[in-house]
Amino acid sequence: MNFRLGKNPPRRDARNLKLAKYTTKLPPIPPACDFISKISDFPMYDNNTLGDCVAAAAGHMVGQWTTYADKPFLPSDAQVVKFYEFSGYNPADPDSDQGWDLLSALKAWRTSGLAGHKIVAFVQLETGNLVELAQAISLFGNAYIGVALPDDVLPNDPSINWTTIPWSWEPGMAQNPDNGHCVPVMAYTKGLTDLPFVSWAAKMYMGPHFYENISDEAFAVVTEDWIEADGKSPSGFDIAQLLADLAVVTAAPASTPRAHYWGG
Repeated sequence: MNFRLGKNPPRRDARNLKLAKYTTKLPPIPPACDFISKISDFPMYDNNTLGDCVAAAAGHMVGQWTTYADKPFLPSDAQVVKFYEFSGYNPADPDSDQGWDLLSALKAWRTSGLAGHKIVAFVQLETGNLVELAQAISLFGNAYIGVALPDDVLPNDPSINWTTIPWSWEPGMAQNPDNGHCVPVMAYTKGLTDLPFVSWAAKMYMGPHFYENISDEAFAVVTEDWIEADGKSPSGFDIAQLLADLAVVTAAPASTPRAHYWGG
């Protein structure tokens, strides 16, 4: 099977709001968290032929959020590729398949949406911080992460099913910015010993040290798709209360749009 990457190097923006600013009063993270086991279908989203992993990860997140909120919607391949076109990709021009960066994708997702599903906002996680990763998963269902894969773990042999090989870090492994990939992490096991994620139409795993050393960016994403009928996410996180608390923290009017708090 062929596998493609496609995450471009991180775009740094000092205006990005940080998750840590809004989690100082949270209780400890749950010992374990699983928002992946209900997912029965992991489409490839053309990431075997296109460098559209950033868009594919977003498609998986939409499918996951809506499944866990009891209103399942699985984007089609065509819808995910259409979202990828916001990167500059033109299906009529193969040379335009140049990958995408997470920040640009998040902004397009918030303003234009993916298959009609827009996100409310996003916050940046501290790179490689396992506690913040777990907070993002337990509160928002997943974390949208970028990795710069070491050459040792590249899926460059079509005879090997790389989706069955856990990503484990070993001393001497180094990030390679030319091997950028984007995946959504949707669960963590007790002690953060395993971090299940979705890539290449499969459920995969990475170890905590791999995340700490190989991830080069990560975001928590806020979306109405994660909200159940009672106004809370499946994790019990109350978005309305969060916005009220943020209004106090930032001394901003309560009517300030959500995007003011969460993402540029």
